[in-house]
Amino acid sequence: GSSSDKIRTRYLDKKNPEWLYLPHADAINEQVRIIRRDNLADLVVALVHEGGYEDGRGKGGGSLVKLAEELEGVDAVFGGDTHTVVRIALDGMPVVVPGSEGSGYIRISLQVGSDGAMRFEN
Repeated sequence: GSSSDKIRTRYLDKKNPEWLYLPHADAINEQVRIIRRDNLADLVVALVHEGGYEDGRGKGGGSLVKLAEELEGVDAVFGGDTHTVVRIALDGMPVVVPGSEGSGYIRISLQVGSDGAMRFEN
């Protein structure tokens, strides 16, 4: 659509008691399936308290990257915890950490095409 079209967003309530004992990725994937099935959002962005690292060659590791690899239907992942800067893409999905204690920020560009496909520019 045009740049004046609104992108619908959806926030997940992590306080749902049914999620307390689910593995992190399973809980997120369960909610993303509902969001996608019911057409509740155009983009799904996960904000998680997991950290990782970047190796300087566009690859990364740590719990954030492991979690991101297990997610289904998520368009971008923002993490934290390890106080590092991470800016990588996993199969086109941005996985980022802005640093620590307000020392930096990360800006990503996600675009939704007229076909509904999400595109990320690093």
